[in-house]
Amino acid sequence: MMQYDLLKIKNQYGEKMAHLCRDLFPTLLETEGLLYHLIESNFGPSKFLYDDIVNYQLEIEFQDFIYHMVPSVDVENELVSKTPKQLLDEAGYILYECKTENDIQKFKKYYAKGEELCTFNGNRLDSCYVFFAVKKNVDEIHREDFQNPKRQDEYGTSVLSIQFNRDGFNALSIKNRYNHTVKNCDATFGNNLDNIIPGLGKSFEQTYGFHINFQSDFEIPGYIRANDNRFYKINYEIAGIYYGPNNVILDHLNVKEEYQQKERYLVFDYFILDMKEKTITSYYSDIKDSFLDGLTDIQKIVIEKKENRKYICLERNNQTIIIGLDRENRIISYTNNEIEEIGDDFLCHDESCQILYMEKLKKVGNAFLYSNYKLNCLYLPFLEECGNEFLEFNTSLKELSLESLRIVGNNFLGMNSCLKSLYLPKLEIVGNNFCYQNNSVTFLNLPNLKIAGNKFFEQNHIICEVSMPLLEEIGRLALAENRKLKVLILPHLKKLGFAFMYSNQVLETIELPSLESIGDCPLGHNIALNHVIVPDEIRITFLRNVGKFEQRYYSKKKGRR
Repeated sequence: MMQYDLLKIKNQYGEKMAHLCRDLFPTLLETEGLLYHLIESNFGPSKFLYDDIVNYQLEIEFQDFIYHMVPSVDVENELVSKTPKQLLDEAGYILYECKTENDIQKFKKYYAKGEELCTFNGNRLDSCYVFFAVKKNVDEIHREDFQNPKRQDEYGTSVLSIQFNRDGFNALSIKNRYNHTVKNCDATFGNNLDNIIPGLGKSFEQTYGFHINFQSDFEIPGYIRANDNRFYKINYEIAGIYYGPNNVILDHLNVKEEYQQKERYLVFDYFILDMKEKTITSYYSDIKDSFLDGLTDIQKIVIEKKENRKYICLERNNQTIIIGLDRENRIISYTNNEIEEIGDDFLCHDESCQILYMEKLKKVGNAFLYSNYKLNCLYLPFLEECGNEFLEFNTSLKELSLESLRIVGNNFLGMNSCLKSLYLPKLEIVGNNFCYQNNSVTFLNLPNLKIAGNKFFEQNHIICEVSMPLLEEIGRLALAENRKLKVLILPHLKKLGFAFMYSNQVLETIELPSLESIGDCPLGHNIALNHVIVPDEIRITFLRNVGKFEQRYYSKKKGRR
């Protein structure tokens, strides 16, 4: 009987999951089909379930959850005729009912300092019926003997507080002696009294008239419970639609069973590959991801598997496009050396792509890889122009070379906190928020840059050297809050915006000989400036916020006289 269940669990959830179930549920395995039914009816097929339970240290919570799902059985009359006190006595406990605040406080002595229940703070009887169950040998169980607490070890369960809400549902909480030193301390034994001793829940109902209500708070990060009452692992959620491994699509929590035809469909990221029709589409029609633009008229599809990776090879116009997937069917690489222009929102929801090769690409629209934070290799040698939000929020890219790039929109590489090296030799025009809040670039060389928008490299604290010999115009808050730059020479700069280089504490030299127009508050809080070259007609206005610089300058000038 045991082997029957374990074999089915192995087929649906993997060999490691079968081993875990053998360890956690030996009693349930004695009833053929029971354990498999409980797991299958609560979890969609997934070879990741074991890893996620173990990695998040949820073995006990999972065990409690499954035991709570065991169908009720007819308990022998002599068992349910016993009171909770009698049943707990058989389980090795003494049960106490607390009717006054003083009754509750008597149990505080059993809790280590810093691990006392909030129940002891007072007024708990206003909202709950409170019981304590204390092991008969409690004096032999010492806290210092349990250096690595586990919620249901001997110490944790030697004193239990069993509490029922004073409402129509009498929601149950079984509280652990460790209190919040362990996770889910308020759901010891899965909040299932029968996990202490069979029949205890029914006995409490019969003896005290409780209507015990319990809803499991079992959760696994990255999983969601669908309308079929099963947990599914999820990679993406877009507009109420969830996408996950194993071809899972949940449309507002309704399972789309048709995509379980794995011989025909492969769901990856938030796209659907139809191997029969040779198409790649998005389930949600409002997704206008330009990733799809270059994937029409597919002549042939081959899927190759290498270790934990899949590679979708698409033949189109005598070219091979390759989409690399990880074991959860998330895009990790993309090679398309055919396409020259792509529109807005290219993989704008994708979070996992690491490598991107597009050898002939010349122009991209807005929100290119907008949400991706794992890209670390980008090869776009002929890219000339990109729209807004290009690679915004990426946190893995360390160096970037786009040797043909001339024009970029707003928020280019914004929040790319790890980017250290930037090579853009032909860049001429940039929009607002260029590389804002990057704090890794130390040297900036843009030899052909002419126009820069607002907040250019704002909140970059460590740029030490800047070379922009052709720059003519720069917007508000440019290079604001830089803390390392000592010398800035921009020979062709004519116009600068509000709060230029605001709060730079070490700038000593600035030369802007062609300057014609300035915004308010340039150089605010710059305290180290001692050499300035700007046209005489704007000099006083330009230096108004530099503190004592003018006084020092004119004193030196009089001294020379």
